Amino acid sequence: RVNRDNQIAFMDLLTKEFNNNNAYGIKVKAVSAGHYGQIFTKFVNLIGTEELPDMVVGYQNQLALFNMPGAESLIDMNDLVKSKKWAMHPDTMADIPKSFLAQDISSDFGNARLGFPPRRSMEIMYANMDWLKELGYDSIPTNPQDFRAAACKASKQPFSGSKDPSAKPAGWMFSTDASRLGSVILAFGGETLDKSKGKYVFDNSESLAAAKLISEMSAAGCLRPATEKYGDQTDFGNGVTLFTSGSSSGLPYYGKAVSKGANFNWSIYSVPHTTAQPRGNLYGPSFAITKKSDKRKQIAVWLWLREFLKPVNQAQFVRYTNYVPVRMSAMNLLGDYRKKNPQFDIIRGLMKTAG
Repeated sequence: RVNRDNQIAFMDLLTKEFNNNNAYGIKVKAVSAGHYGQIFTKFVNLIGTEELPDMVVGYQNQLALFNMPGAESLIDMNDLVKSKKWAMHPDTMADIPKSFLAQDISSDFGNARLGFPPRRSMEIMYANMDWLKELGYDSIPTNPQDFRAAACKASKQPFSGSKDPSAKPAGWMFSTDASRLGSVILAFGGETLDKSKGKYVFDNSESLAAAKLISEMSAAGCLRPATEKYGDQTDFGNGVTLFTSGSSSGLPYYGKAVSKGANFNWSIYSVPHTTAQPRGNLYGPSFAITKKSDKRKQIAVWLWLREFLKPVNQAQFVRYTNYVPVRMSAMNLLGDYRKKNPQFDIIRGLMKTAG
């Protein structure tokens, strides 16, 4: 979905500027090692060798595996985050939502910080506002009961502006993805991981309620699985489905699908929730620093990461990738991007209660 060439170009430019301008004469070499699965495999094969990189990017489960007994290849980044000399300014840390920072604290390793977030994505609900109006709704339903009613109504009442009138209308198009399911469980106030026991849980009341909603909506013909890659995005753009769930990084792509398709008014919200506040499913990889005998290398890549986290660089990264910045102040530098993608401001509000 995200153009990897754009990411590489940004990282190369950032690294070049850091190498030329940092006060310590540090020279960092940034290497693109493929997608996250490829990075994981390459890193595992280098554990215990002198070729292990000083920094690696990965999802939280991958970082945990890098630090399992026998591997133990990552440092506790709290040593740098809380360092008297190298820590970021308290105002900088306060600019990063606590929920973002909490994701890299691992209870399996004594609450060590195995990583630090460079960006995040959020599961959101895409909605056809013109179709909702035809169905008698003024806004996106915010609770599961009203959401289900709207979706079921849409499955029987096609959108008047559909670009594919021969297609059977869908209330909610739902792709079979772990993030999609997790977002519904969170919206019901549940969790997918019991941190105290260190295991996944899907048999609690909230998870069962989420599964029941999906199952019953599917049985009633109100929910349809997405069977093709980005098929839900295409059907949404053509006015075939009222709601879809997806990553916030897809905003511009959904916008293009609508412009090329049925060209209707659309908006976004969190997955309809039973909780008092929206509870978005927030996810993304983090940077981790490897154990090396030369501590200077750890400090060097930490300083590079601090440069990456500056608001001006975060804002530019958003323009390249459509990801959510971890620095809230970066949003103030994205007037041009937000003008092209007005729904991005809604994400800004949802980020406060995401987790």
